[in-house]
Amino acid sequence: MPKHNVHTCIDHNNDKIIQELRLPEGVHARALTLGFLCALAQARLVYGIDVKGDLTEPVAVHHIHTDGCNFHFSVFQLNTLNLDEPTGIKNIFWHEEDISSLFDVCDYVMAKPTLSGYNPEIFSKFSAMYLQNAKDL
Repeated sequence: MPKHNVHTCIDHNNDKIIQELRLPEGVHARALTLGFLCALAQARLVYGIDVKGDLTEPVAVHHIHTDGCNFHFSVFQLNTLNLDEPTGIKNIFWHEEDISSLFDVCDYVMAKPTLSGYNPEIFSKFSAMYLQNAKDL
């Protein structure tokens, strides 16, 4: 029986109330936390609910955080669940320092739908991360 695979987690957060989650530090912290949790969930799917210690094969999960306009990309690789061990195998977290905008304006301007300042590089990163290792496209 094939197992499901968590590959890319997309976190859409447009919470206007908690402004701290929109600051770079909040986005980075949220990406690290959710990346770890998604990788842990995948490890439990692959190795069983009682998985402990160093993993025989690492589990990597992509994470994309967005509010619909701004995007932050990260990857978490879970190598071990020995989180209290200061030496030995470590887990890896990579993220882009910058939070990039997909566009400058997406709104009605003088009663016309307007999109300006479109940044195609963001969509390229999004699709590359989402489609990495995709089969039969």
